[in-house]
Amino acid sequence: MSNYFIVNRPSNLVVGVIATSYMPVDTPLKMFVLANEQSLAAYDKHLSRNHETLLDIGELMRKSAHINDQVSKDKASKVEAKSQRTRAEQVVSIQDREEYILAWIRNHPDANEYDLHDAIGMGIVAARAYIRLYGF
Repeated sequence: MSNYFIVNRPSNLVVGVIATSYMPVDTPLKMFVLANEQSLAAYDKHLSRNHETLLDIGELMRKSAHINDQVSKDKASKVEAKSQRTRAEQVVSIQDREEYILAWIRNHPDANEYDLHDAIGMGIVAARAYIRLYGF
């Protein structure tokens, strides 16, 4: 069985590796590049250090002459790997439903239960109860 890198064509990022006994067919979104042991080792080393970022095929071409030959197909290539930039993980703010309803009622003091029902998608009876509870 042969190993192939799966490369996303629009971004040139390696999105995975597959092992198959036949040559996969390239599509407009995916390109399959035959991998050898050296290139798989470089890919695994990258994943062990940066498991959240994807590897650019140009960077892999710089590290492995085999991948460079597979991608360029004996043409002179001017591939320059783009440095990867990852942004800091975003803090997810979880807002309690009741706090959200209270904030909506405060921002819409003249609203009735039908307005609250339309805005938040709750039943009329529940909206009426919230208006009575938090209405000003």
